[in-house]
Formats: sequence, C-alpha cells, structure tokens
Amino acid sequence: MLNNIYFNKTESDKKITKSLKFLFTLTLGIVSLSSV
Repeated sequence: MLNNIYFNKTESDKKITKSLKFLFTLTLGIVSLSSV
C-alpha cells in the first residue's frame, strides 16, 4: 500500500520535473532570442 503511494508520488514528481525543465528551457530560449 505504502509502496504504491510512494511510486505514484515519484511518478508525479518526475512529470513535474520534466515540465519545469521544459519551461526553463523555453524561457531561456526566449530570453536569448530577445537579447540578440
């Protein structure tokens, strides 16, 4: 039971990390484009 909750938490954490990285990359791209 506890393992299942932990697994679900890590899965959602991975998704959050992935989308945060994507947003970060996107922001960096926009900033570098506008500074040129």
